[in-house]
Amino acid sequence: MSDFFYKAISTTGEVKQGTINADDQQGVVAWLQSQRLSPLVIKPNHSWSIVPLLHYRQRVKMADIVAFTQQLATMLNAGLPMERALQLLLKMNRQPAMQHHLDSIIAKVRDGESLSNALESCKNLVPTLYISMTRAGETGGTLGTTLQSLSDYLNRAQDLQRSIVSALIYPAILLIMAVASVIALLVFVIPSFEPMFAELGSDMPTITQIVIGSGAFLQDYWWALIIIILLGLTGIRQQLANPTSRLRFHAWLLNNKTIGDLLVKMETARFARTLSALTANGVPILRSLSLSSDVLNNTAFTRDIKQLIQAVKTGQSLAEALNKIPYFPAMALQMLTVGEETGEISQMLAKIADNYDKEVKTTMDRLLSLLVPVMILLLSAIIATIVISILLAILSVNNLFG
Repeated sequence: MSDFFYKAISTTGEVKQGTINADDQQGVVAWLQSQRLSPLVIKPNHSWSIVPLLHYRQRVKMADIVAFTQQLATMLNAGLPMERALQLLLKMNRQPAMQHHLDSIIAKVRDGESLSNALESCKNLVPTLYISMTRAGETGGTLGTTLQSLSDYLNRAQDLQRSIVSALIYPAILLIMAVASVIALLVFVIPSFEPMFAELGSDMPTITQIVIGSGAFLQDYWWALIIIILLGLTGIRQQLANPTSRLRFHAWLLNNKTIGDLLVKMETARFARTLSALTANGVPILRSLSLSSDVLNNTAFTRDIKQLIQAVKTGQSLAEALNKIPYFPAMALQMLTVGEETGEISQMLAKIADNYDKEVKTTMDRLLSLLVPVMILLLSAIIATIVISILLAILSVNNLFG
């Protein structure tokens, strides 16, 4: 079987396009006719047509998934049939990659498949927890409400990520400018003073010799420095690709006194919010724990959560099981205990997530408010060292010829 690109027209005059796996072109024609589509173009997918290439080179952004979830929830809650709602979303969407997936989803829903199964067939379109929540909503007859809850969950996760990225933009720009300024001084400014200092020879101040040597190294061996950096980054990437090394590194991060507390708060908030969304929408607790652990970024945290699933399976409460994780926040355990006693676990998990999201934002703001002045002071110190080295050399020249 081979992949074929097709362009077809529906009975309403709408042009659709996509790819399908079939034995030959006749198989594609038969499939299109079964979907009440009239073929316009059918060609092997390995051809150099720009249209099919767009589908595979463009990735669906999380913002598009959030918008799709929100709009579909609104339409379903308003009473629109599933297929009609998806058709409207297809017409409103302008992203080729998303249109391609919507075409596939609509075709499967039209054939009688559930939305969760249709989403599952679209590889890497949505995470596993999205599919599980959708399936739970279909089982309970509350798909619209579940999708609305899922949309809120995705929005909160995206807002937190955006706030962290936005907070890091200024320090990143400052760091780039600092490195560029130092390199410019060493490569372009310092060499212009070398003829003046040549008379000093070995009597040149040590700090001046170091600065001039650094500039000469960057001028002559900049390519070697780039190779060293690339090799270092490649080595780090390979080490982190190794599960054992990555687990060891992530465990070290959690226990690090400088950033460990912040990472624990971030992962706790992500874990609690995911678990709250899943349990609130009818996903069984064991399945919810497994899915919640999979969304975590820290593999050591993921390992510890997966290990407590067996304890919950044997009858322990969630708070008792989480208490076995030494770094899990005590306040979160106390709040979860109260939630279990009152039968409001999902609501309490949402409060835990809100609380730690706020703490993460506050901690990030404090760290960045300290980081920027420290970077400025460090840059000032480096530039001052370079300037002082030049002044000392000039004074030495004056003394030599004075």
